Amino acid sequence: MLFFNASASSNTPSPHTVHIQSDWYNDAQKRWEGSAHSPDTVAVIIMVNGKNPISVPVSGGRFSWAPSQPLPDGEHVLTFVAVDRANNQSDIVSVNYNIDTIAPDKPQITAIEDYAAGGIHNGNSIKRHGYTNDANPVVRGEAEANSLVYIYNKNSKTPLASVTANQHGKWEVEVNLPNDGAYELSAVAEDRANNRSQPSLKWPFQLDTEKPDSATINYFEDDVGLYRGQFDLIRATDDRRPE
Repeated sequence: MLFFNASASSNTPSPHTVHIQSDWYNDAQKRWEGSAHSPDTVAVIIMVNGKNPISVPVSGGRFSWAPSQPLPDGEHVLTFVAVDRANNQSDIVSVNYNIDTIAPDKPQITAIEDYAAGGIHNGNSIKRHGYTNDANPVVRGEAEANSLVYIYNKNSKTPLASVTANQHGKWEVEVNLPNDGAYELSAVAEDRANNRSQPSLKWPFQLDTEKPDSATINYFEDDVGLYRGQFDLIRATDDRRPE
């Protein structure tokens, strides 16, 4: 949002204040709206990259403008100048209007590492369609450099975790798996302009953190000597290898 606070009927440029965010956007025809608080302000002159000035009328102290044609991806500079009835002009306000309309490529999950003591994959990656007893595994992968990576389970809309890829596109994040059961983790990358990639290939596995019941011996089977058969544990046996 632009705010011009201009004094009227002056032969010098009118003072003004501006509150606006220069950023990356995925809208190549973003609409810019603003306010000119001086009642004498009649127009705002807008230029894109210092070319082709456009006079946008101010009505009721407000103005609105969007490019008539989509701007190409890349970095652009918009300039705004408020003009009053006496053709006095405010100082130039410059805004970086950077455009990125291309979604990142699909990220990749390269490993889901199990660090739970006693686990079958302790210190190594959980295999696809494998098992783990680690409810907080570390997911590693690759994505567009500096993109924000979200980790999802199955078709959930709520991410389990998020992390920013480094300048080389590498990332890792610990996820909290709330319950035992089947999981299918995937990653989605979001770039600086909020473009989102397609989900990565899912990584299915099973989480099982419950210990099995203790084993019990009900009887043994003796097949040596005079007395053979199934006997309880208090019975003596001459079978050196009872079953």
